[in-house]
Amino acid sequence: MSQIYSALAYYWEHKEEIDADMQQRFEYAERLRLETGEFSLAKRLRAEGLIK
Repeated sequence: MSQIYSALAYYWEHKEEIDADMQQRFEYAERLRLETGEFSLAKRLRAEGLIK
């Protein structure tokens, strides 16, 4: 439990930095996804309604 509390305390002490980093990583992943296009597996799963 102490590790969980430590992780939460660290997050709250560095929330802005961590949130900004996560946002940058998300935007990078989205940019790559858009550049590479959709893979056939993703197309099939989307067509079957298994993913959005």
